[in-house]
Amino acid sequence: VPNHMVPQITQDAFKMYPAANILAMRKGDLAKDRRAEFTAKIATGNWDLIIMPHSSFGKLPVSNETYTSFMTEKLDELRAYLDILREQEGERAPSVKQIEAAIKRQELRIAKRAEKGEKDVGVTWEDLGVDMLMVDEAHYYKNLYFPTRMTNVAGLASAESDRAFDLYMKTQYITRINNGRGVVFSTGTPISNTLGETYVMLSYLMGPKLREMGLAHFDSWAGTFTRQDTSAELTVAGQYRPRTRLKFSNIQELVSLFR
Repeated sequence: VPNHMVPQITQDAFKMYPAANILAMRKGDLAKDRRAEFTAKIATGNWDLIIMPHSSFGKLPVSNETYTSFMTEKLDELRAYLDILREQEGERAPSVKQIEAAIKRQELRIAKRAEKGEKDVGVTWEDLGVDMLMVDEAHYYKNLYFPTRMTNVAGLASAESDRAFDLYMKTQYITRINNGRGVVFSTGTPISNTLGETYVMLSYLMGPKLREMGLAHFDSWAGTFTRQDTSAELTVAGQYRPRTRLKFSNIQELVSLFR
């Protein structure tokens, strides 16, 4: 939950489930000098519910094995996609440059993780025994990078959030050990900036199902559930310019996918 919500959520949890074995984090429990002690407490206890702030959650590392496997898989996907784009659009296409930059970022992440070594990881996400993950205010994690050949489409962010990437690895682990289930997102914020956020939320919640349906790649998903619409928009300078945005298509099928 968001950092400032920990006391309220903890109080409500004890009221609603008085007989449950609940562990709520206190300020400083994941400070460097207390982190090992607290994560060991999580791993060795038989907890019904653990309440943790977003900031502390991000400090729980996945194992080197999980990290390397995940990153290698993503690099293979990016390189395969890059080969396709080079063949279809040429070496100088903007989409090609974007994927090349993404590959360099992933390789840099792997190198940095390798420098830390296993001794700096300690108790990992997998060691904790967590079998379900519920994320409050899940829209805080909407900035998850995805490759696409679309260029000059408003609202498709090319930025990459480490916080979102960390959550993505952890949700994929949970869905893998729970046959595609085990992750719950809560948010009252509508998808207001870009339809790409819809794809991101689905990627967190049902990655295996998207792969099964052939919709794991954003371009495949967007080709099924969106259409490009170009219209004139008024700039702050008082001039009109053409802008291309994504709009929903096949909405009923998309709603069924969420359900």
